[in-house]
Amino acid sequence: MTNQLADILSDPHWFLHSVSKDLSSFTFLRLERDQLTAPAFLDATLQKQAADQCHIPTSAVAQYGAGQALPPYYIFHSAFCCSTLLARCMDLSGAFLALKEPNA
Repeated sequence: MTNQLADILSDPHWFLHSVSKDLSSFTFLRLERDQLTAPAFLDATLQKQAADQCHIPTSAVAQYGAGQALPPYYIFHSAFCCSTLLARCMDLSGAFLALKEPNA
């Protein structure tokens, strides 16, 4: 499971789509960049478009990289703050991927 998780986390085509209702697993989808940037919102329809999907137990993700300092990779926000405009301005292929309202 650790090797599979390492492969997923090192491949930018894998996207964390959702967390199970009981918080026991994460669902990752294999998607192309345009499949993530084209829709207005990242909803359940993405699962139908995914080339592949994988369910990883929460415990495996929690243990992965334990004790390692990782650089920040995400900017999260809440409330109405012109986020769609901000996402469009920051989206730059090869440097930054703006995700609009992901489930996870």
